Amino acid sequence: MLKSILTIIVVIGSITGCRKNFEYARGPIDNNIVGKWEFSEYFMSPGDAGKWYKAKPGGRVIHFKADGSFSATREGFKQFTKYELLNTGKIRLSAVDSGNTMLLGFSIDTDNAWLFTYPGEAICVEGCSDKYRLVK
Repeated sequence: MLKSILTIIVVIGSITGCRKNFEYARGPIDNNIVGKWEFSEYFMSPGDAGKWYKAKPGGRVIHFKADGSFSATREGFKQFTKYELLNTGKIRLSAVDSGNTMLLGFSIDTDNAWLFTYPGEAICVEGCSDKYRLVK
C-alpha cells in the first residue's frame, strides 16, 4: 500500500513539476511577432456569446525567430520550422520536410504584450482565437 501511495506521489510530482514557469513581458511592447509566446487561452463560442478558456496544460510555446525560423512545443505546430509574415496581417508557417503549410491571421496587443491568432484560411462560424503571452 505504501509503495502505491509513493508511486502516485512521484507520478503527480513529475507531471506538475514539468510545467515551465515563465517570466512574462509587460506592455507596452513593439508591434513585432519575433519572440517566444506561451499559449495561454483560447476563445470558443458554441452558439452563444462565447468566452475565453485557460489553456491546459501550460508551458506550451511558439517561437518566432528573427531569421524566419520557427519552433513550437504546442501540438499542431511542432512540424513547422519556418514562418513568413504576409502583408495582410497573416503568417504562413512551413514544414520544410513535408512541404505542409498553415496560414494564420494575427494581431498583437502592444499595450498588454498579447498575441492573438486565428485560422487564416477557414472561417470559424462559432468563433475561435488563441491568445499567447510574450515570454521575456
